[in-house]
Amino acid sequence: GQAVRVTLANPSETDSKGASRILSIASAPRDANLTLITRMRDSSFKRGLAALDAGAELTVSGPIGHFALHEDTSRPAVFLAGGIGITPFLSMIRNEAHKGFERKITLVYANSRPDDAACLGELQHLADIHPNFELVATMTAPKGSHWKGEIGRIDGSMLQRHVQDPNEPIYYCVGPANMVASTQDILSRLGITPQDVRVEQFAGY
Repeated sequence: GQAVRVTLANPSETDSKGASRILSIASAPRDANLTLITRMRDSSFKRGLAALDAGAELTVSGPIGHFALHEDTSRPAVFLAGGIGITPFLSMIRNEAHKGFERKITLVYANSRPDDAACLGELQHLADIHPNFELVATMTAPKGSHWKGEIGRIDGSMLQRHVQDPNEPIYYCVGPANMVASTQDILSRLGITPQDVRVEQFAGY
């Protein structure tokens, strides 16, 4: 669930934020390679990133952040991800997969369309083979696709359909600021105490 600061070496252009960005680690500690996932926007940093050749050198510092999965495996976890907010959860899910999912994890993953959902196929596969991992993928604008799963934004009724005892898990939420705020409000109305909710906002999306 942590991140690193990535700095481009001698980029051809920069903006007011400079040549560095903080990107979430998507790989598990046991994986052979460090994997970072980011949405490719039309910014100077992302254009510089896209132009890199294989083998290009970068400066990577960190890891930073304290967004980590709780240690008590007797308590389930509910991950609430909006769009590219899936990235810190990927490292946790992949690490739990290495260990055979010692705890129950429910991932509620919201995107506009299936094509926008990073690593959806991998997550569906993990849910198929691990009984302790449940994927609830929902699309807010699935028109034109053949989507057969949940439709709409994450709300209280969706959580109540998929979380048997709402007061049992620890909740984790990552996504755009407005999505995180609305999800915190939903959890509050469900009676979830603040100490059982951990959030991280992705600015700029």
